[in-house]
Amino acid sequence: MTNRSVLPIITILLLFLTLISCKYNKVKSDEESDGLTKNERSSLADSKIAKLFTENEDKYPQSDLKLLENKDFKERLKLLTGDDYDEIMENFDTETPIVSDNEVYKFTGCKAHNCPSFLTTVLYDAKTDNMNVVVSKLGKVKIYEEDGKITTTKALRVK
Repeated sequence: MTNRSVLPIITILLLFLTLISCKYNKVKSDEESDGLTKNERSSLADSKIAKLFTENEDKYPQSDLKLLENKDFKERLKLLTGDDYDEIMENFDTETPIVSDNEVYKFTGCKAHNCPSFLTTVLYDAKTDNMNVVVSKLGKVKIYEEDGKITTTKALRVK
């Protein structure tokens, strides 16, 4: 075989392997996103978690509601953020109240006296029972998604 005849075969094989690996990673991340299936999250949301957001707008998540100590919320947050959970909790000192726009709820918490060094934003979409956590640590951003990215409105982003 000549180099010219081998090159298309190698290209096709690489393309095939790339497609397979992308498909495998997508399935794996969906299954491992938080340890709970969407149905399990929905049943938790119907009973407790959704109400924590929808019935408590303008309240402070920890000061008023002790949300971070709520068993169901805490378990869901731990599953979503994994090994980073403890660091998030250690740096959740200064908080903002729960705000919403278009059934997407948001609150933040950050390191006391130094919010830019460690800021956590929790987003919850009540329509889809999906939660995202965005952590900005020393300028680097890490996003945790249960069931895909939650789209926020400009109005919510500035609240």
